[in-house]
Amino acid sequence: MKKRILAAALALTLCFCFSFPAKSVDNPCFVVVNYSVLPISDANNPITSGGTLYLPVHVFENNIPAMYTSYSPETRYQTLFIKDKTLTFNLAQNVAFDSAQTYSAKAIERDGRIYVPVVFTCEYFGYSVTGGLSTKYAPLLRIQTGTPQNNELFLSAAASRIDTVWSEYQASLVTPPPSSGSPAPSPSPTPKPVRTAYLTFDDGPGALTNQLLDVLDQYNIKATFFFLGTNIHKNEDAVRRALGSGHAVGLHSYSHRKELFYTSPAAMLDELKRTNDELDRVAFYRTRLVRVPYGSNPDMRPELLEAMAQGGYRMWDWNIDPQDSLGSKTASVVTIKTINDVKALWDTYRKDPIILLHELSHSLEALPSILDYLLAEGYVFKTLSDTQMPYNYKGLIK
Repeated sequence: MKKRILAAALALTLCFCFSFPAKSVDNPCFVVVNYSVLPISDANNPITSGGTLYLPVHVFENNIPAMYTSYSPETRYQTLFIKDKTLTFNLAQNVAFDSAQTYSAKAIERDGRIYVPVVFTCEYFGYSVTGGLSTKYAPLLRIQTGTPQNNELFLSAAASRIDTVWSEYQASLVTPPPSSGSPAPSPSPTPKPVRTAYLTFDDGPGALTNQLLDVLDQYNIKATFFFLGTNIHKNEDAVRRALGSGHAVGLHSYSHRKELFYTSPAAMLDELKRTNDELDRVAFYRTRLVRVPYGSNPDMRPELLEAMAQGGYRMWDWNIDPQDSLGSKTASVVTIKTINDVKALWDTYRKDPIILLHELSHSLEALPSILDYLLAEGYVFKTLSDTQMPYNYKGLIK
């Protein structure tokens, strides 16, 4: 396999003569995944380094079904997941690895993008890659995820699409001339203040995680999931999908048992570490985001708060609780309470909502109506971050 990888890499390098770092303005290239011709842009363009051809990692994630990626700034791990295969690039040590071995392949970072080696990545996941295909405009690189099909037939069938992509690329290079003599624009109305909503889900991953992710994908909205360590090994693909789709993942303890979690600082930190270890095992990802079981009041005693802070964790509570986990709720009740509470929070305090939901069937059913309301009110959605000042009932836990 290594000989095939080296031979293919050499062939691609000979076909593509990009300088590094390459810009699409200087070295345009068509990138094709199966039958999809991607727009020509710096965000999609291949580059070379040390004789190796690289592509932005999002080219794989955005164009290969069921491919997800995640990046951990803490460890500088860039991971790609698909089905039962997981490949991680360690940008700090310039190697790649999976659960079985380490590879002498590296990912690189340029201009805020992470690039992975095309040939090695394709070989690892069982894809074919062909470089140096000729068009009348620029070279073409094609990745095929299934049984390789005839590239010449593809070029003939895709000629019109290639013309369109090239025309769009050329149009993007033209800077429109400044207008002159046009009347002064009318004063624009005072914009509404930007409102941010933080959507969070507790107690996963579970049987409904993928359905929640389906809804969020439809709305192109990112959320924060607080996972339980005991659930991670039962739903590993959902964990990888959540991370790879750009959602934030935090720790919600290992057991969710108060008599274990709140016993002592050592017990609390052990539960968080075990959950992080599970995330690391499944997705090579660790996090400092924490939501403690049942929220931080009243069980978070001073010694636990101190241990949480000393451990570098960021503990988050919520300010909107539709109480979807209490009693026999319906989707309608959850929706109405969420909307009313969000409206009251803004009207009274001008505060952004941090919405607590659980991975329950009636919460899943309520989610589209909740999202429709928030979008109609002009909310933008963000995920919680360990660089933010966390909101919690106990005050200053940095």
